[in-house]
Amino acid sequence: MNLRVVYLIICFLLSGYLAMSGFGLKLATSESGFERVGLIFSILSAAIITSMSIIGLNNRSKEDWKTMWRLGVKNASRLAYLKLLFFLYMFTLALMVFIEMEVCVPQTMIIGITIGFLIPFTFLVSLPIPIILSNFKSDQMFQDIKNARK
Repeated sequence: MNLRVVYLIICFLLSGYLAMSGFGLKLATSESGFERVGLIFSILSAAIITSMSIIGLNNRSKEDWKTMWRLGVKNASRLAYLKLLFFLYMFTLALMVFIEMEVCVPQTMIIGITIGFLIPFTFLVSLPIPIILSNFKSDQMFQDIKNARK
């Protein structure tokens, strides 16, 4: 099985366990838990926007179309990953705000379980971001070296 799939399964199972153990509701009732999570996710969102702008930079106008297409496909998948993470952050932050305003107990329970899953899941899925950026920059460097040798 692919290492990425195994990692996603582990993230999903761990997050599911935390959600069922009441992690989200415990966090909601803590004094400053949501403030800290909100701050962390806001910083990660800013990092993702910065990363997407770095990946999106394209200064290779002299390459042939096959190389450009191959790099474009690879970059598109990386950007899709970062875009998905950004929307997960925003959705989680929105639920955190919504649970603070909610007074209906059944909806609060559902939102608490959802938050209890999303917070650890999005955090765990965010851990490979430095690896992805490092791979992107090393691929870019090797491609520049290859083009310089031509």
